[in-house]
Amino acid sequence: MPVREPTAPDARSSDAAGFSVRARLTLVITLVAALGMLAVGVAVYAVERHRIIESVQDQLRADLESTRLIVGTPPDGGWTDASDALASIMRVLVPGETSGAMGLIDGEVALVPGVGRDVDPSADTGFVARVVEETAGGDVVAGTYRESGKDWSYLAAPVEVSSDPGADALFVMVYDLDLEFGGLELSARAYLLTAIGAVAVIAAVSWFVATRLLRPLREMREMAERVSALSLDERLPLRGRDDVSGLALTMNGMLDRIDDAMAAQRRLLGDVGHELKTPLTIVHGYLDVMDAKDPIDVEHTRRLAVDEIERMGRLVGDLVDVAVLLDDEGLRRAHVPAGTLLRTIAQKATMIADTDVVLGEIAEADAEIDAARITQAMLQLIQNAATHGGGAVEISSELVGSRLLLRVRDHGPGIPDEDKQRIFERFQRLQEGGRGPDGSGLGLSIVQLIAEQHGGEALAEDAEGGGALFTLNIPISPSAASGADDADTLDPQARPTGGE
Repeated sequence: MPVREPTAPDARSSDAAGFSVRARLTLVITLVAALGMLAVGVAVYAVERHRIIESVQDQLRADLESTRLIVGTPPDGGWTDASDALASIMRVLVPGETSGAMGLIDGEVALVPGVGRDVDPSADTGFVARVVEETAGGDVVAGTYRESGKDWSYLAAPVEVSSDPGADALFVMVYDLDLEFGGLELSARAYLLTAIGAVAVIAAVSWFVATRLLRPLREMREMAERVSALSLDERLPLRGRDDVSGLALTMNGMLDRIDDAMAAQRRLLGDVGHELKTPLTIVHGYLDVMDAKDPIDVEHTRRLAVDEIERMGRLVGDLVDVAVLLDDEGLRRAHVPAGTLLRTIAQKATMIADTDVVLGEIAEADAEIDAARITQAMLQLIQNAATHGGGAVEISSELVGSRLLLRVRDHGPGIPDEDKQRIFERFQRLQEGGRGPDGSGLGLSIVQLIAEQHGGEALAEDAEGGGALFTLNIPISPSAASGADDADTLDPQARPTGGE
């Protein structure tokens, strides 16, 4: 019974199952706004509540001072008795909407105000018994009473008059904190309703703004889902100059590079197929018409087949070199004396058939390069010069700023101007001017790749006095490549054209 591999969940379905980025942004902004408003409301409420309590305490202290003042300034003839003094106090200290008062004599309620009876402490027998007990020692008592659903702040002050020394008189003033906080509670409810409305508005605005801000990202995702190797022509619209538009610009640049890479890959596959098809066709054609009974024909066909197979092997080897050089890790840099390296290259070049190598000026400098790859590129240029240029091949080097120039000059017919750039492309061969179609067409392309991997370039120019001059223009180190200034680069009009 076949076993079916588990399939990965679709990204879009998983996104739909959870919160979207827009929802999360809206939720976070709304929560932060709500918490901020709650913190502000609680802080303001606490400060106002504390202020009201302090105001009540101040009022109680003022009432105490007024009581003392009234008792200490009796009318002409003095107080008749303690009841007379309490009545005078209560005529002056009239309770308001949030306060109440009473006068006690010998522990019993003797006087209550005729107005302002919203708060009536005399009706609470428990409270009366408490203040009588607390002032039994003759001390003034201020406190809070929280029983039977009441929240009072009170003052109990004993009243002593010389005309009635045996009377146990007591003046009590009460402030109902619930009534005092009534205006604050109303303000708190109004603030709460306003805050809820504000949070709702913030949530709606956040949703709208998040939708606008995330629209380019959604378009990027949708476009990424549509893009394939066969459809890379879509680009994101650029709106504004913010970070999101910068991301869209970067995405478009990435798609451009992918498109170029895919196009280059298709061209490479097409070129490789064409290049391999030719020798295979030749071998197949000769084998097809070969007379197996004729030893001479068999030997001729064998030599031709071996030659074509070797050519295909060289092509495959060159393609492997191209693949390695296209890898970012294709170079193995080391500090190399450039002068010694050029002399070593000249010695190796003497092994190339029909090649007379002449050393020109040599720059003595240390360079951080891949010596093997630079040697490969220079030998390829020397081979190219020997094959197509004829005569002596001159090699030289020069240090210009932070860049090392390695030159190979031949004495052949030169290169037409329109072909000076084209010859560095893959599978390009010159058909005129003495440089024929031999080779895989990848040699100079590999030279250019080696130069580019070093952060430089390969150039082809006309040499002074005739012939072609090839130059490897590379920085002496990776840091020089990244920090090179205009003075370190070669002006095309100022490049040397002679190799002597």
